[in-house]
Amino acid sequence: MNFSKTVVIEYFENLNNQIDILAEEYLIRPNSSQIEKNNVETLRKKFLNETKKIFELNLNKIKSKKEFSEYDIYDWPFCFLLPDENFGVLVLTNVYVNPNILSYLE
Repeated sequence: MNFSKTVVIEYFENLNNQIDILAEEYLIRPNSSQIEKNNVETLRKKFLNETKKIFELNLNKIKSKKEFSEYDIYDWPFCFLLPDENFGVLVLTNVYVNPNILSYLE
């Protein structure tokens, strides 16, 4: 696997877009109360703040290394979103999770 700065940027851009879309879909529900909408907006902000932190940690790791092996990335901080009927859960891990595995969790 070629794990580069571009891959990291694309992953976190897509993740942030997924969080934003999920929040927007929830916010336009006609039966949602203002309290529920405020809770979703708060979660959205928290999730985006966490993804930003992890993104920056990953970029710093890339900058500190000249070469990568496939196994170097498995001890990097990582996160992914598991949507649910209430909004979703942002899962934070200390290891990279392969996209093939993530597809089974959705």
